[in-house]
Amino acid sequence: MKILQNVIVNQVLTESSKNQLLEKYKSKRLQLQKESEQLRFELKKLEKTRTLQPASLRAHFEKEINQRQEKN
Repeated sequence: MKILQNVIVNQVLTESSKNQLLEKYKSKRLQLQKESEQLRFELKKLEKTRTLQPASLRAHFEKEINQRQEKN
């Protein structure tokens, strides 16, 4: 057998480390979903008060929600 290329191993994937990574991913995804829901709630609350322009307000919140969904 001949070595074609040397590579650096960043992490050895075992069953336990795989489960840990999966749990971390799931918790991060859940956190981002909660943040998105919170932003939607704040948007509705601010739309009812009518202190700011609804179009600019909606654009700002949609931008924040999209950023969190992209991370997801």
